[in-house]
Amino acid sequence: MCPKGMTIVELVNSPYRITEPMRRKPDGQWERITYKQAADMVTERMRAVLERHGEKAGDHVALTMPLWDCRESKIAALMALRTVGSVHAMPPGESCVSSASKIAIAAWIRSMPRFFLLPTMHICCWRRAFYAPLLPGRPH
Repeated sequence: MCPKGMTIVELVNSPYRITEPMRRKPDGQWERITYKQAADMVTERMRAVLERHGEKAGDHVALTMPLWDCRESKIAALMALRTVGSVHAMPPGESCVSSASKIAIAAWIRSMPRFFLLPTMHICCWRRAFYAPLLPGRPH
């Protein structure tokens, strides 16, 4: 098992685990917000970047989270990317996958239009994200 897999129990049982979306207030304190508010905020900010800098600005956006550990978080991230037209997704890496292959894959994927880096996820999801673009007939 990879190092991240071995620490899942600590992550799940941590007293510092965040279980709801949070937003930092101007005074530095955190407040709970709804999932809809969080999704709307991400969409609004991504659209603002595209409007300000043009469509090419969205080619290299990174969504980062400590751990992409469930199907729901993957779906939420992909939904946010789809709102700004992304069709390509790839995590920044796994401790289970060699750095050289990650760099080579990232260099290849970066040449694609509308590419976004996504949060780290489990190796099974990584394999799907890696091999899916290589399959014939993939949507653009």
